[in-house]
Amino acid sequence: MVVSVGERQEIIAHAVDNPIRRYVTLTLDSLPPKVEGRPYYIHCDPGLKKDAFTLAVCHTTEDYRTIETAKGEREQLQRVVVDFVIAWEPRFPRVVDYLNVRSILKQLVQFYDVKRVTFDRWNSVEGIQELVAMGVDADDMSFSNAEQLAMYRYLRLAFYNDMITLAPGDEKTQLELKFIKQKGHEIVHDLYGKDRADAVASVVWNAAGRAEDPAHRHSPSAAGRGQVRTRRVPAGG
Repeated sequence: MVVSVGERQEIIAHAVDNPIRRYVTLTLDSLPPKVEGRPYYIHCDPGLKKDAFTLAVCHTTEDYRTIETAKGEREQLQRVVVDFVIAWEPRFPRVVDYLNVRSILKQLVQFYDVKRVTFDRWNSVEGIQELVAMGVDADDMSFSNAEQLAMYRYLRLAFYNDMITLAPGDEKTQLELKFIKQKGHEIVHDLYGKDRADAVASVVWNAAGRAEDPAHRHSPSAAGRGQVRTRRVPAGG
């Protein structure tokens, strides 16, 4: 995948203050090929001036694994492939170009025939309704500390059981995930931040169907749904 970072300017001659507005933009020069027949998901973690606007894309495969936790509970994991994570990173005086964000988002939805798009507190009714008009299940959602812990627990299970694949060469996302911390009942960022990590945790959570039902368990039929494997998870997993 190749993404170019650019800038857009708007000059407002009659502005009382700040007549030149600068925005950071992205251009998609090339994209990973679409895997036909698989559902795609997008999650966006918005930002404007201080935080990046981060977008993660993933799809599921037909590979399942049944695990047994230390409590004797059985959980079924589905392999998720994180295709890529992109971010509009603001640098003063440039802010995130939301017009560009919406344009890129529509490109991705059309290219991958995305099934579901979610946002973490985007508060853009127009943007969400625009996606719904395109036939996309789009929603604005927020997560409590307990829900965020559950998301990261599921992500940890997926990594531990080799049921998640990250985009190769994405060092920024890998570093965020590697150094993410839990402090009490909260997920906190380290030196590398957690915008990308949050986007990955959320999109994997959605792809696994956990956002639809916290008690969700996949029930693939024996035929045509991939292999099912069982592994016991140690205490604390």
